[in-house]
Amino acid sequence: METLKKICSGLRNDEITWYQASEMLESYIRLHSSMPNLSKFNWFKYVSLDRFSINNPLHGVFFENGYKIACNGYVILKLKNSYSKDVEGKIIDKNGAIIDSKYVNYKSVLPIINKNDKEVLIDIKILKNKVRESKMNKKVLQIKDKNELIIKIHNQYYITNHVELMVNAYDKIKNPKIYFKSQDFNDEPKNIFIVGDNGVFLLMSMFKETILESSDYNIVEY
Repeated sequence: METLKKICSGLRNDEITWYQASEMLESYIRLHSSMPNLSKFNWFKYVSLDRFSINNPLHGVFFENGYKIACNGYVILKLKNSYSKDVEGKIIDKNGAIIDSKYVNYKSVLPIINKNDKEVLIDIKILKNKVRESKMNKKVLQIKDKNELIIKIHNQYYITNHVELMVNAYDKIKNPKIYFKSQDFNDEPKNIFIVGDNGVFLLMSMFKETILESSDYNIVEY
């Protein structure tokens, strides 16, 4: 509700009437009474939805050395998983078909954790609520582009849809530890990297300038 108040207070008088604000607030309260559930874990939610190329390797899940790997260009999930030897080294799409392509070099993107790296404290329960809040804002404000929904975590900005993938993956990782790792030598922006006994998850950050210089984004703060 505080997020909605901030949005309304930032609008000029000619942009919204008190009646419209009241309607928005009532809608928000109604939605709040039935908080949206987060999506159940599904490997194919972590793959790319880009349909320009049916042979795009990011459309499928990759099987390698006892791990299943999925990537959509913004997140990478790699977990130990039992599977048939028949799919070793193959990329399988959501229909069970083999994608005849070489998988991307995802290992080159995964950061290395050094002994001096410190864990980051992120309360996943609170973050789940922030994802729900962001999704409610989308309904109330009638936001259609999912990439316009942003969650700010420790002064870094992430697409809400990808944060939702992270909190669902977090539950699958054993003894998870969370780190911030920079994308470049400028130390900004920082990706969220989760390391566990059975795998890893990487969430890439948005560039802060891109978010702050635009009024198109609805931001929920963690």
